[in-house]
Amino acid sequence: MRDALTFNQKLNPSTTYANVVVGKNFCVAQPNAQVAHDTNGTISLYTFVDNDTDFANIVHKNLYLSSLNVNESVIDNVINHVLINKTKIIIDTARTLEEVGKFDVKHGMSPVQYIHSLGLLPHCLIAGGVYLDKDDIDLMVQENAELILTPSFDAGSGNGIAAFKLYKNRGVKMHLGTMNGAFNVSHSIAFEKEVLRLSVNGTMCSEFAVTDNDLKMLG
Repeated sequence: MRDALTFNQKLNPSTTYANVVVGKNFCVAQPNAQVAHDTNGTISLYTFVDNDTDFANIVHKNLYLSSLNVNESVIDNVINHVLINKTKIIIDTARTLEEVGKFDVKHGMSPVQYIHSLGLLPHCLIAGGVYLDKDDIDLMVQENAELILTPSFDAGSGNGIAAFKLYKNRGVKMHLGTMNGAFNVSHSIAFEKEVLRLSVNGTMCSEFAVTDNDLKMLG
């Protein structure tokens, strides 16, 4: 795995970082990763837990679940770990319309509503979130759940463009991430901001739909 050099941070040379969801104050790490510090403090590391075996080697208490389409035993382990240890979890979901539609058919609710039904939403950061409806948004605000937008990945992958202004106006706390760097090889958060600005401005047919102040509020 390549190092995710995103934060102007001082990295331990022996540290291994996954380049999956990289943001200004967080990154997803393999179980053997160590904590790195930036100029402002500690970067929060989130450990992959897509399989039951991953729970045997958790170094960092915060978790990262790359999909809700995992075995029920993984979900049970996630619930137990997060609620007992009072930790955070990033859940990657609601990136595509197809994903959300299939999830609704299977579970009779949206991914966000499902996460809420598990009791995890107050501890959760949703990564992706391109397709959230108003009920999802209001539920996230109510439970203080946060959202990680990954503009270059979702635009480049053809997933779509998140309704940034709607999310902002309804009070969702948002961050920016880079995903795997497929469309942002340097994992630059500044680049993600400009992609967000251009894509939302284009969608809303307004040069000033996303302002400098809007971008400053992103964690």
